[in-house]
Amino acid sequence: MTRSSHRQPAPEPEVWRALKAEGRLSFGRYMELALYGKGGFYTESVRIGGAGGDFYTAAQIPLFAAILARAAAEAWEAFGRPAAWQVVEWGGGQGEMAEAMASALGSRLPDGVHVRYTLVDVSESLVQRQRLRLEDGQRRVVFDWGQPAEELPTFAFANEVLDALPVERVRRANGNRWEQTDVVWDGHGLSLDWRPAHPDVAAFAEAHLPIPVGIEAEVCLALRPFFARVARLGRPLRALFFDYGIRSEEWASGLRPQGTVRAYRAHQVVDPLTDPGRCDITADVHWEAAMASAEAAGLRVVRLQNQGSFLMAAGAVEVLEAQITGPTTGRLEAARWTGQFKQLVLPGGMGERFQVLELEA
Repeated sequence: MTRSSHRQPAPEPEVWRALKAEGRLSFGRYMELALYGKGGFYTESVRIGGAGGDFYTAAQIPLFAAILARAAAEAWEAFGRPAAWQVVEWGGGQGEMAEAMASALGSRLPDGVHVRYTLVDVSESLVQRQRLRLEDGQRRVVFDWGQPAEELPTFAFANEVLDALPVERVRRANGNRWEQTDVVWDGHGLSLDWRPAHPDVAAFAEAHLPIPVGIEAEVCLALRPFFARVARLGRPLRALFFDYGIRSEEWASGLRPQGTVRAYRAHQVVDPLTDPGRCDITADVHWEAAMASAEAAGLRVVRLQNQGSFLMAAGAVEVLEAQITGPTTGRLEAARWTGQFKQLVLPGGMGERFQVLELEA
């Protein structure tokens, strides 16, 4: 058993109450409560972007929204230019992406086209921030926080959502056995304790993780119900998932012997057992497992490629040129747009680190 001593935070999040009542939680349950339970990170604590933020994403970059708006408008064309359709965004953060997307779509679509923009978020705190940002003013795009429509043609996307789905930490043991770890509270601190894996966890790991004996990794059982929800969206459907991830050949190489789980607070890497509910816990998306889960739900995998290649094919250069050649664009503003392009597209930044999974139905 490995020991990492930490004092319990105050006020006490739900994850602490569960640990004290049960003594131990599977890592996946611990991660779920630490992120989404009462008093959890996304429920109450998260700060996105800006000074003092815990992290920032492409959603805080206006050029990203402008390029995705172009991709959405092209999807609308491919759908047959319906009079009513929807955009669905999972994990809408503080609403920056939705606001910029709506503005860009409004300038791309002809009069009379109705766009329902549905934000799907498990955090009521973030939903309130989204409402404050988006409900004022008159826009051609109508925002909604209910269930996405199942009867409307749909363009859907999620940016850094799959990496926040709860994962179980596992390792392959001798004798072709699988073990998983629990988070244990002993009255003084938190520790990790290995035990035989639950049959569902072991079966998922055996199907998707080609790791050597002794190597740690993660399985995300939540991928299956997540993509089942995606599959219930209206047809035709185009869905994009932007995230950092890992491929099966990387797992098989043994280059990540302790897996990919880590935690962040105020842009700093911290111990995932430090102050649960006060830090972001994340893990790389296992792309083969994600694609298999999507296909099992009845979705078609179009391609998986790095973000830079996707954005270039989606017209990033043309969108950038439109932004920097406007009659009111000054040199400083043009430089900012160009910097965003480099950050999103070029190798060494998000363009190489992030991948895009494209699905259709």
